[in-house]
Amino acid sequence: MVIESEVWITAISGLSGAIIGGLASYWGSHVEIKHQNKLREKEDLEIKKRTSEMIKSFLIEELKMNNDKIKNLKPYLELDYDTFIADYQQTDIILPNDLRVNEFNNLKYELIKINIIPVKNIFNFYRMFELINNTNKLNVASKHEFNYIKINQERLESYINTYEKRFMDLYGSI
Repeated sequence: MVIESEVWITAISGLSGAIIGGLASYWGSHVEIKHQNKLREKEDLEIKKRTSEMIKSFLIEELKMNNDKIKNLKPYLELDYDTFIADYQQTDIILPNDLRVNEFNNLKYELIKINIIPVKNIFNFYRMFELINNTNKLNVASKHEFNYIKINQERLESYINTYEKRFMDLYGSI
């Protein structure tokens, strides 16, 4: 009988040691996985930021050139649609049809991988450029198209101004 109780004690001790060891191992692994995930998320965010900055630096010149071509629309876009149509329905407000989208077309698949707000704005700018390229005259644009151009042209100017200010703050005049 004494031997049997010793076997039971040894078995229970071994089993409890295995359970405690297993739980400690599980907890340690869980903590390490959480730590690795946080590091990976931080690295992914840093890569997204650097990639976003590189892509934007390629696109900024194209954005600026296109913005220069549509600046003459600003006085019309300052009006609301109904006032614009009432005042200019009989006047041909010719839209440029040569806005450039080459850099964007080369980089858009990389941009898709970077899911952040400034990238979404860039897509909106280029949708506006496509809309302008495919519409002959501003006064034949629908109310929705007119307002889309209006909103995104304002955002584009703000985006370019912000980019240039940040560039000057970082690098000064080169």
